[in-house]
Amino acid sequence: MVEDETRQFAARTRERAVRQLNAGLDAMGEWVNLIRQCTEMRADSFRTEDLVTDASYREALGRFAQLSAAVAWFNERGPVIEAGEVL
Repeated sequence: MVEDETRQFAARTRERAVRQLNAGLDAMGEWVNLIRQCTEMRADSFRTEDLVTDASYREALGRFAQLSAAVAWFNERGPVIEAGEVL
């Protein structure tokens, strides 16, 4: 019985974490879009090849990629971890 309760608690906790991680990813995406818009104004260009030369925009894209990878990893591995497997 305790084990069932623990599994249910773990499942609820993981589901909440997934929602929060995805919300964070959405917020980060909005932030990157804002940085892109500012970069477009500074560069006076909408062309991606012109924008990626901007250090701030490049860093924002890199951070977004890192967060995206972390969220994807958690979404993939979360159920396995919850099941008690060791990484």
